[in-house]
Amino acid sequence: MDIEQLTKDTIRTGSDSPQGVQVSEPVDYFRRIVAEELSPSELRDQAVLRDIDLWKAARTGPLLDRLFQSSEADDEYARVWEHFSDRHTDPELIELTETLVARIKEHDGSAAAADHRALIGLWRRCNRRLRQNEYADWLRALIVGAVPVSLHLANGLFYYWTGQYGIVGDDAKATIRRSIVDTVRATIRTGDDLARVLSSEHPYLIGRLITQTGADPSLAAFEAWRGHLPPLLIDGAKKYPELLIPELANLAGDEQSGIVAAGREYPPKFINRYGIDRARMTALFGDRLDEALALLANYGGDNAYAVRAIEAARTWIDERRGGAPPTVT
Repeated sequence: MDIEQLTKDTIRTGSDSPQGVQVSEPVDYFRRIVAEELSPSELRDQAVLRDIDLWKAARTGPLLDRLFQSSEADDEYARVWEHFSDRHTDPELIELTETLVARIKEHDGSAAAADHRALIGLWRRCNRRLRQNEYADWLRALIVGAVPVSLHLANGLFYYWTGQYGIVGDDAKATIRRSIVDTVRATIRTGDDLARVLSSEHPYLIGRLITQTGADPSLAAFEAWRGHLPPLLIDGAKKYPELLIPELANLAGDEQSGIVAAGREYPPKFINRYGIDRARMTALFGDRLDEALALLANYGGDNAYAVRAIEAARTWIDERRGGAPPTVT
């Protein structure tokens, strides 16, 4: 058939067309040639290219709306846009990212997430295109701006955009981390403040904040937060038990306790028996440890994360005090 995709000895170059027959993702152009038609439900490249050109020319058109509406269940538009995203300049990619993050924050609030399908596409394109540290100050402002709205979003942006495939080096990453810590301390000062930036769908955000999503699980990392987080956690758990006590249970749990089977169903399928990391809890709570344990031991709800901590908390309290779990006043 003399078609490039079928030719074994074809030499590929960087000038291959993004719509060439050699391309199979996100669109299999060879299949399109063979079929000689598009399915009525199939997204046309021209529609996405037209949206890109409209946005580039006048910051108008459906591009941002379509990217924002992309999801794991329906990501065709995001995949096709990412395939053609080299049409954007570096500053345009930055502008799109900033605008999309603002839209996500406004729409989703504390549930806002950095693994939004289109935002992941922008991260992938930026980490391939941008020179390291060129946009370090911009990234710091983007992440810090997420802290008062969504700890889930701030954690995720830091994880993706400063990580192995991030757009900054180690020194800039450390500067961004210090800014995150300073912003948390300055803007999250009460249990109410803490509750506002948490998400019940992801009850492990404080642990991710402390450990930088597992990068530093040392006791020193927990002890560094002793002067700020314990009163917020204790006060917040008394006022918002269904939000804060699952968070506290996951924060207290040891490394094996947090392993769950793949999938997002609730209740999750826990792989191991729950156990408390006693050294870590002591490092974080200090002389307020008993108050935190009492909150876990006396939990009366049915949240799957919180319930599994009750027995372990009561056992440790018995060992520490030799009596029944104290009540929380």
